Amino acid sequence: MMKMTIKYGLLLTLMWGLLPLSAQDLMSALMNMRKEYEEASSLHVVMQVSVYDDTVSRQPHLSAKGEVRKENDNYRYAFGGMEMLMNERYILVVDAESRTIACQYRHPQAESDFHKSLPFSMDSILSFYEEPVYLGRQQAVDHYSVIQKLGPVGKIDLWINTEANKLHKMAYLYQEGQYVEIAFNVFDNDPTFGAGTFDEKSYVIKDDSGFRPSSGFNGYLVLEPEMD
Repeated sequence: MMKMTIKYGLLLTLMWGLLPLSAQDLMSALMNMRKEYEEASSLHVVMQVSVYDDTVSRQPHLSAKGEVRKENDNYRYAFGGMEMLMNERYILVVDAESRTIACQYRHPQAESDFHKSLPFSMDSILSFYEEPVYLGRQQAVDHYSVIQKLGPVGKIDLWINTEANKLHKMAYLYQEGQYVEIAFNVFDNDPTFGAGTFDEKSYVIKDDSGFRPSSGFNGYLVLEPEMD
């Protein structure tokens, strides 16, 4: 459920428009937001994900913080006991549950070719949704609701800060009754990161004997990369 929630959350972005919001308006908004954040050289997102058994539950049965940091082709993700670092040399995946750090050498050209080959059709995306409904504004935040025709998620609600053009919150109502909220505490496309943010030494140290965990991950098993 959580992987699907994040997948939907990164895909669905809306901007405010005229009432009623039409499919054409939504397509334009999605394209503009996608272009804006794809062209951003840096990005910092901090989100709080809360999963409830239903819409009337007051206490979530699962709550986790997620964070995404991007600077050019460097990335650092953290969510629910999993972390991933991608810099110019390595891709590292850290699993707190299994206490492992998997290392692979990075191949930027291969990644670029792969992403260019992926199709992206707004028409096909919008075909899964009913006409969006505008539900009003409170303190510069507009509220939209979208019904999904197919799939496990029945309804998606979005709150957008129209003055800052930032996604404020998303909520998913699953067909089986579960309710998920994602609050975006930080949504910054012009952040400044500290030195060492994308340095693999935060996780592993490489010396003549190979890879070993850094001091912050003592006891972790490092799965070394395969040789090219």
